[in-house]
Amino acid sequence: MSIATNNYRELERTQVDREQSMLNEGRERYHRRNDQQHPSNRNVEHSLVTNAIERVSTEITRAIKEEEHRLGKRCTSFKSEWFDDLVSLDADILAYISLNQCFNHASIKNTFTQTLVAIGTRVELEVWSAGLREFDRHIGKLVTSQATSGHSSFEYRRRNALRAASKFGYQRDKWTRKKKVKCASVLLNAVLSHSDLFEIFETGSFKDTKRFVVLTDVAYELVKDGNFDASFTEPMFSTMVCPPRPWVSTSTGCYLDPALSQTVPLVRQASKAQMKAIKHDFDQCASGEVPKYIKALNILQATPLQINKTVLETVIWCWEGSKKFGSFPSSEELPKPEKLSDEVWDSLTDDQKAAKRQDGRDWRQNVLDVKASQCIMQQTLTTSKEMLGYDRFYLPWNFDFRGRLYPVSIFNYHRDDCVKAQFQFADGKPLGEYGAAWLMIHLANVGDFNKISKQPLQERVRWVEDNQEMIEKVGRSPKESFDIWKEADKPFQFIAACEAYCGYLDEGDNYVCHIAPSLDGTNSGTQHYAAILRSKKDGAMVNLTKSNEVQDIYKIVADAVTSRIKTEKSEFKKRWLDYKITRSVTKRNTMVYSYSSTPIGMSNQLQEDLMDKLQKDKLYGLIKDHPFGDNVSQKKHCNWLANINYEEIGKILSSVRDGMKFLQAAAHTLALENKSCRWRSPSGFPAVQNYTKWTKTKVRIYLYDREAKINKRSQVTVKGPEPTTTDSRKAKSSIAANWIHSMDASHMVATILAAAEPTENLGGREPMRDFMVIHDSFATTACNTIDLFQIVREAFVSQYTGECPLESFLEGVRQQLNDPTDARLLEVPQKGDLDIYQVLESDYCFS
Repeated sequence: MSIATNNYRELERTQVDREQSMLNEGRERYHRRNDQQHPSNRNVEHSLVTNAIERVSTEITRAIKEEEHRLGKRCTSFKSEWFDDLVSLDADILAYISLNQCFNHASIKNTFTQTLVAIGTRVELEVWSAGLREFDRHIGKLVTSQATSGHSSFEYRRRNALRAASKFGYQRDKWTRKKKVKCASVLLNAVLSHSDLFEIFETGSFKDTKRFVVLTDVAYELVKDGNFDASFTEPMFSTMVCPPRPWVSTSTGCYLDPALSQTVPLVRQASKAQMKAIKHDFDQCASGEVPKYIKALNILQATPLQINKTVLETVIWCWEGSKKFGSFPSSEELPKPEKLSDEVWDSLTDDQKAAKRQDGRDWRQNVLDVKASQCIMQQTLTTSKEMLGYDRFYLPWNFDFRGRLYPVSIFNYHRDDCVKAQFQFADGKPLGEYGAAWLMIHLANVGDFNKISKQPLQERVRWVEDNQEMIEKVGRSPKESFDIWKEADKPFQFIAACEAYCGYLDEGDNYVCHIAPSLDGTNSGTQHYAAILRSKKDGAMVNLTKSNEVQDIYKIVADAVTSRIKTEKSEFKKRWLDYKITRSVTKRNTMVYSYSSTPIGMSNQLQEDLMDKLQKDKLYGLIKDHPFGDNVSQKKHCNWLANINYEEIGKILSSVRDGMKFLQAAAHTLALENKSCRWRSPSGFPAVQNYTKWTKTKVRIYLYDREAKINKRSQVTVKGPEPTTTDSRKAKSSIAANWIHSMDASHMVATILAAAEPTENLGGREPMRDFMVIHDSFATTACNTIDLFQIVREAFVSQYTGECPLESFLEGVRQQLNDPTDARLLEVPQKGDLDIYQVLESDYCFS
């Protein structure tokens, strides 16, 4: 019997095995994998990967024994801080943890210090788990058996078992960051000295050097060739092959394995006050019920998904063929700049020397980017191929502290186009009467050729009909039509939509469609501010009012900025006008303005989104010269335009400007009294913004030097929160983004709950069970999109027709303050005359 047809219990047991592997990978699984490989596939380089755990484990054991010998000889009374903890753990598990975290953090380009802290955190978890088993093995066995039983009371009994451990006196001692770093340094040195897979890489300027853990050249080549088959590359939090455990308390944890579930919080970065409020919400629910925001989370978790095979095969083809297009990650590293002789170097001008130094920095950054891309793609494709073997899989979900909903697993559809497009619904449905039209609208949106997504809905349908021949080429032969679809706005989602459209052409309305046409908001932050403050002007620019045409706020800003630049007298004017200020140039700055972005932040965004991309094109030979000159010139141009963008956006979006000032004043006033900012979103979610100041601690460690082949004394700076002191600057700058995100999260919860209502409450409309959502983007099956189209709007209007959220927020702030009449508070901005019910008649607010 294939995995795809196994019954639920078999899948559940498979899932438990997968979860235990996530936690405790070691030598046994390596040997199991190696035994399955044909001997002819093995070579010296491949054994470098497959035997990594064994070599690192041996070195960890040696280091521990050396410390034990030193203590035994009584050469010093000082015991290393890490000794007691590491000596109690299995060296294979420690080796796996170290290699796994090195790979994960090399993938996301985290710094050397962040990697150390992550390794230390995982070791801390192992120490806690080992301590619990030693304290009472019966508890661990009891919880594990309950986790695999599938009984509906799993959470209740598991929670009782863990509570019993606490009653018997078992407590988890929380490690300091210093201890984590000290402990992790021993393990990292074993990886650096004996795995030959990772090394320390430095980048940045002389005064601002940053260190990263990256793949060695040998490991990098193995990844490129597809020979890096190592279990430690698999993420700790992965997808699930059976439905996740529903959240029925604050500690359910999604996963079936109790140890793994303990590492998944219901709310990321939650404060004690926030968890106390959520527990109170659970306590207030009737038996068998949960708070409504939890109910929405559980509905998302229950959506069965599957891999789109065509998209996966095309991604692999592009990756292995080193295709360069759009934002697809590069798999090719640039050649190292030629080192100049002293004589040639001395003959260069200062500007030429500066350019050469910049070339070196660009090359080092490129090395870091490409190696990180290799790691990420390795993980992604490994998981994709595994999930392709199942007819359905699931994503576990949780919240952030604002109430936004996020998948727990690293492999999810909240990622770039080449990953998101691989996801589709496992339970496809016939298109029916209206599904084909929504499939066509979605196809036009993700292609967005000639900005067709900014045209009326009927024009998007007509575009698909007019370009049927081209769409069929892409849908039926993606590899042969690369030159067509590579120009799409979202290339891989375009392929998936084209393939589905071909299915419609072949089978008509009976075609069973698995993809999810999305309904996306128009600058979500502005939409929420405009609705709350009833700004008719701002609301119209983000499609909250009825109109025959799509309003494009990003183009409105771009046009205003262009007009402003023409009046300026500046050395930066010409290059910007020559390059042209398009909506893509102003888009991100406009999006983040409502989140309290400053001119400095906007300048950094322009550098990242525009200048760095152009620099990459120059390095790869796609353009001859950078249109904005060298790095110094690029930065100056970004600074200049960012200030203009900031001023023009503020003039255009007055409701956003006024709403932010109000929120910032409230958060700052609370912070001056050393208090966090608390509020309830319309969904009832208790949000708590709690930013405290950080302290810096310098930690001395020994770090392995690959060239000298010895451990050298080094120093890292570790940041840690100071829990008693509120960071007033951070509180003020972050409140607008956090508060408005809690509003869009509440809208998401309301939409999911309304769409999933039982049939009897919907006048015969079938309740929806399949969702793919990303903050302000809503999707269900194509045949149900026409209903979701209306539900999204109804939920938005309902959220803002009752009590004003800003008024409620202000009242909550006054209750927290020592003086409720504090003069530093601002009154809620004056409301405008927007008719909020026009949202129900707007075709384009979510389209």
